[in-house]
Amino acid sequence: MKKFMDLAKFPSENPNPVLRVSKDKVIYINKAGQDLINVQANDPVPNKLLESINRAIKTNSAVTLEIEFSNKLFVFNITPTQKVAIS
Repeated sequence: MKKFMDLAKFPSENPNPVLRVSKDKVIYINKAGQDLINVQANDPVPNKLLESINRAIKTNSAVTLEIEFSNKLFVFNITPTQKVAIS
């Protein structure tokens, strides 16, 4: 159980932006992402990311995107995920 709890904390403790999005809105964004991109959960997906997110979903494959925020270059790895049924 502790292992799962530690893994669950990973996104919130990561010093880099971590986001989970649907096709059109932000589902989760950690503090680093909020500070950098200036969006919150349930906000629309930033336009800078939207095209690459749609491409990843359409092709069902990872897309790498370089974007500058606050005069720093960030590499986003956009990876589609599958829904997992929990029983």
